[in-house]
Amino acid sequence: ARNAASVGRVMASGAIGGREDTRSMPYAVVQPSPTVPANGTVVYDLVHASGAIVARGGSGAQVSAGQVDSASLHIVYGEYPVGTPSPYYGTARLRVAGSVDGQPFLLAANPIDPSSGPAETRVSGAAFAASNFAGAVGAPTGEYAALWYIASVNGAGVEGSLLFRRRP
Repeated sequence: ARNAASVGRVMASGAIGGREDTRSMPYAVVQPSPTVPANGTVVYDLVHASGAIVARGGSGAQVSAGQVDSASLHIVYGEYPVGTPSPYYGTARLRVAGSVDGQPFLLAANPIDPSSGPAETRVSGAAFAASNFAGAVGAPTGEYAALWYIASVNGAGVEGSLLFRRRP
């Protein structure tokens, strides 16, 4: 069987702040799904998380890779915004918790509140994107979903990628 989705990290180069820099960047790739459900909820369980890395300041210095302790992804097709029926869109709900160098991070609707619910965004077809995460559901059956996220540790951005598998 072909891989429908993949996540990880890759060394990438580019101009940052007017100078060339090379750093470890997360990636998330899916083979696009040709069809998605018209309605219903699909729950995904975490299969793999790339190391979560914080980029510090303009120097691009990085601390050692952190970890994701928990992550959940629910996609509700046939609604957008939350609780509003829609024949065109769905809602992706994502919550990620982890730590880097002993400092916790949380990607949620209100990251200051540890009990906060998931962050949410619109799903269009097999893809979804918000200011702090983006991903897609993989072909041919939507069994896998892969995404990139950015959260915050003490005001610094922490990035990683996640691979999910649809719950039976």
